[in-house]
Amino acid sequence: MLIVSGLVITKISEDDSPKLSTCANFVGTNLKGPTNIITGFHQTTPQAAQQILANGFKPGSGGIAGGGIYFALNQHDTFQKAHQHGTILKAKVNVGRAKIMTSFDWGLNGQKLENEGFDSVFLPTGDGSNLSANEYVIYDPRRVLSVEEVKPQSQVQQLVVQRLNAVQKLIKHHKLSNPNRVRRHSASGRRSRRNVSTKPRRKWGPKRNRKSNAS
Repeated sequence: MLIVSGLVITKISEDDSPKLSTCANFVGTNLKGPTNIITGFHQTTPQAAQQILANGFKPGSGGIAGGGIYFALNQHDTFQKAHQHGTILKAKVNVGRAKIMTSFDWGLNGQKLENEGFDSVFLPTGDGSNLSANEYVIYDPRRVLSVEEVKPQSQVQQLVVQRLNAVQKLIKHHKLSNPNRVRRHSASGRRSRRNVSTKPRRKWGPKRNRKSNAS
C-alpha cells in the first residue's frame, strides 16, 4: 500500500479481479452538506488515467457546464461523451445537492454553483437539453471518494476506441492540411458546381446508314 498526495493506491492483480487493475481511495475527505453518492464513469487516455489515479481528478478548462469534472452513468456512454479515449475510470462520487440543468452554461464554475446553494450539476437527456446521455458535473475534486481503472469488457469496445481515435486523427489532419478551406455554396444552399458544360450531351449508339437506296 502506498499513500501519495492524500490517496491510498492499491494494486489489484488480474487474478483477483480481471476488470480492475488499479484503485485509489481518498483519505480524510471533509465536505459540508448532504451525502449523495453515485457511481460515475470517466474515459480518457491511458496516460491521463494514470495521472488521475496517482494525483486525483482536476477540473477541466471548459465544457457545457463550465470547467468541471464530468461523469457518465455507465461505461457505454463514455464512448460518446469523452473527448479522449483509451481507459475508463469508475468512481464513487459524492454529488451532494445536485442542480438539474436543462440548458448549457459554459461559464459556470464551482463558486457560482456554491452561491446558488448547490454542490454539483446533473444534466439529463430530454427537456430541451439536446444531450445524448445523462451526466453529472462536479467542481471540487474532493467529492471523488474512490477511483478504479476498468478494463474494456470486450473486443468490441476496444475496436470502438481504435476507430474513435482514428477518426479524431483524420479530423485533426484535415484541419491542419486545410486550415483555410471554405466550401462554396450557391444561393439555394447547395454546393455550387464548377466548370459545368451547357452543351447537350451526345447520344452514343450505332451509326445510322444515311445512304438512300437508288430506285
